[in-house]
Amino acid sequence: MLTAAEQLFSNDWEAISDIIRHNRRFLITTHVNADPDALGSELALAEALRTIDKESLILNPTPVSRNYAFLDPAGEIKVYTNEVPFDDSAFDAVFILDISRWERLGGLADPIRACGKPKICIDHHPYTGGHAGFHLVTTGACASAEIVYDLIRYLNIPLNRRMAEFLYAAILADTGSFTFSNTNARTHRIAAELLTHNICSLSILEHLYQSHTTERLKFLGEALTHLQFDCDQKLAWMTISHAMLREHRLKPEDAEGFVDLPRNCRSVLLSVLFLEVEPNDVKISLRAKGNFNANKLAAGFGGGGHNHASGIRLAGPLSEIENAVLAEARKALQQM
Repeated sequence: MLTAAEQLFSNDWEAISDIIRHNRRFLITTHVNADPDALGSELALAEALRTIDKESLILNPTPVSRNYAFLDPAGEIKVYTNEVPFDDSAFDAVFILDISRWERLGGLADPIRACGKPKICIDHHPYTGGHAGFHLVTTGACASAEIVYDLIRYLNIPLNRRMAEFLYAAILADTGSFTFSNTNARTHRIAAELLTHNICSLSILEHLYQSHTTERLKFLGEALTHLQFDCDQKLAWMTISHAMLREHRLKPEDAEGFVDLPRNCRSVLLSVLFLEVEPNDVKISLRAKGNFNANKLAAGFGGGGHNHASGIRLAGPLSEIENAVLAEARKALQQM
């Protein structure tokens, strides 16, 4: 059982415990283009529920990226398609993980919003409200997986190796291998406990960071040749068009992590990647350091995230979106 000091995230622990205790079938879902924190949190929660004789279905709005397929080799995670009616009679409650806004549920947003079953939000992003009746939410957690870990402890469910692997992968990824500002003493204590379950941390690290293709590495070199700086080199950005991806026969997921590299420059406070996923569909990734608040910049365009890692998704011409976001970034940097 958690101590009062450890119950940092919300007041719904017992209510959620009751929902789990008095029901049997659970739907688990997360945001579009799920990252390792979202996927690891889902898989760990599903495994935990199974150990107490509960049933769970993981149903996501988009397929698992090939970069993270190692987390789910058995294909436990299913993908929602509106070709099949959404049947809310198949579950008793819904867990919505790692999401702060309805629209990030993609095609599942409307069916889940309309269903009358209890909805439980577990998240570490700033919460905008409105999509769940029960919450375990804190921006102080290093990852949503940290809160799932605490829920498992609160329910007195013994951790097993599979849960530990999923949680460790999630925390490792969302802390940038324990280098991001969301890493603290508690993060390391949790990681240390997970390591006692005989998990192979090196294998997880290799899958996350050392399993890319040679084509991706060559493409990274080309992308870096287009790296630009401004604001006394406090601002750095790269732009990858859909045509560039197509020319190299790559997918948007192959640019995962590119935005982190310019932040390694001493002078850079904000790194931006403009990624044209499809024509007129642009994903903007923001990475910051120091006192720069990337989340504030992202929120101005309907995006969100954390102070040092946020994202935006906009429709429109790539050049126009680039100019608009960079203009606001310059303003923010000049005010510092």
